Amino acid sequence: MKKLLIMAAGCLLMFGTVQIYAADDASGKDQKADASKAAKSDKSADASTAKGKAQTLCPVMAGEIDKSLYVDVKGRRIYVCCKGCIGVVKADPDKYIKILEEQGVEIEKAPASNSK
Repeated sequence: MKKLLIMAAGCLLMFGTVQIYAADDASGKDQKADASKAAKSDKSADASTAKGKAQTLCPVMAGEIDKSLYVDVKGRRIYVCCKGCIGVVKADPDKYIKILEEQGVEIEKAPASNSK
């Protein structure tokens, strides 16, 4: 009888844990969708009022940028939120330059390289 109760308690514990992880995964997807919606709504905002603003959001994931993570392309410096976004920007820099420009962001110029 004790074994049966222990097995039943174990099953309930495992089922509850799976439900918690599933709920966490679903809320993570909701947060990404919300960030994506926020980026899209920023695009539709009046660009004339946003002209010249500094970049604060990653053009890929719409998360807060990390100033130590960036890509220098086409004479411009594009900041990103994580290392994973660096390769994404390098793969299609024009797409992300356009996104930032549509948001009214004044993209920083990349420093001149010191190559000799």
